[in-house]
Amino acid sequence: MQQQGDVNIWPTELPSLAQKRTDRVVRRGETTGHSHRLTGDVELYELGDRIFARVLAGNAAIVHEEHKTQPLPPLPDGQVYEFGPTHEYDHFAEKAREVAD
Repeated sequence: MQQQGDVNIWPTELPSLAQKRTDRVVRRGETTGHSHRLTGDVELYELGDRIFARVLAGNAAIVHEEHKTQPLPPLPDGQVYEFGPTHEYDHFAEKAREVAD
């Protein structure tokens, strides 16, 4: 698993019902309005609130104005990257919440 700011990244299989997207934004920042977006030769898919990316060549990366660019190498056949929110646990409130970027 990898992480860039408030986005977790892990390999998985692409669900058969996932639909192709035309944009490259993985997640928008709630605080700054900046976005985590993909560069390079990738295809983006979504299924509900789940986001997936298939890297087609070795030059793909996830970029964000406030974080270091992170390369995303191609995965083995049948695997894609899934992107989801990072959570933190508030011990005083005794609950988990999404990290805001």
